[in-house]
Amino acid sequence: MSDEVAQAYGLRRALVLERAGSTEIELRKRIGAMTADLLTEIVTEDDVLGVVWARTVNAMTNSLRSLARCPVVQLCGVSSRIDAREHSADRSVETVRQIAAVSGGEAFPVFGPLVLPDHRTAHTLRQQPGIAEAFERFSRITTAVVSIGAWRSGQSTVYNVLGEQQREALARKGAIAEVAARLFDADGNELSGDQGHHVLAISVPELKRVPEVIALGGGEEKADAIAAVLRSGMVNTLITDAGAAQRLVELA
Repeated sequence: MSDEVAQAYGLRRALVLERAGSTEIELRKRIGAMTADLLTEIVTEDDVLGVVWARTVNAMTNSLRSLARCPVVQLCGVSSRIDAREHSADRSVETVRQIAAVSGGEAFPVFGPLVLPDHRTAHTLRQQPGIAEAFERFSRITTAVVSIGAWRSGQSTVYNVLGEQQREALARKGAIAEVAARLFDADGNELSGDQGHHVLAISVPELKRVPEVIALGGGEEKADAIAAVLRSGMVNTLITDAGAAQRLVELA
């Protein structure tokens, strides 16, 4: 099934969990553990690793036991709406530093919110020394780990932060998937123009220039969103579960 998904979407590789667990939290932990194993295998001292803030990436951090010495860059700010059951609130902004502690490399965190009220605030925060230092390193990233969200409650780092009118307006424009607060329609096109929110995050063109983009996402109910992101052409590796993979093959 890994081979089928990779071939269907033109990926370098797809890794599919045979048994994903019975809950969303367990699924994220399993995908996170598989991602940690892959990073241990493929990352070298010549790499610059970029990671988004997301619950699955946080789960990956918990499973990471060894990593080549390399810089670790945070690719986006932090969402204020998180699942307290996963104890993310106290450690969310520390994810990059925890990965760097395993690696021994330098950490470049983004201490700021993911979604901001207006363009002026976003521009001002990007000029802050620590945040600017992280953004300046986006062009040097060789491996990026991102998480795929679906445009509905509980499945997106952006959805619950916005007001109901904004969410509905974006849905009418075709929003179906999200990566690092960047929204995509079913064909994999990024929604451009005024989307009703401003973010501290790497852009889609910047992600497309990264040689290895590893996308995480599982659950059959999220397959439409995963397929949309895969159609964007920015993903090289997908890590998912059998339920989503089967649906992805059907959608292809």
